[in-house]
Amino acid sequence: MLIPARTSSERTRGERLEARITAEQKTLIQRAAELEGRSVTDYVIASVQEAARRTVEAHQTTILILSLIQPTYGTQTCVQAR
Repeated sequence: MLIPARTSSERTRGERLEARITAEQKTLIQRAAELEGRSVTDYVIASVQEAARRTVEAHQTTILILSLIQPTYGTQTCVQAR
């Protein structure tokens, strides 16, 4: 019998992230979550995760472009990141 792989949303969420926000921000986030038919938690996690993915991709693209322009740039960045 095959057991299907668990998706990321089915994995146990053991970490916690907290933020202080204004009443206006909370109202806006709650409204957006409601419009998408999600809980506030699911909406915030999905939104933040997507923003983080875009940030990382943009950074990686910038490093790639700079390493093409200046071939030693990528090597220096990799060494600094360690």
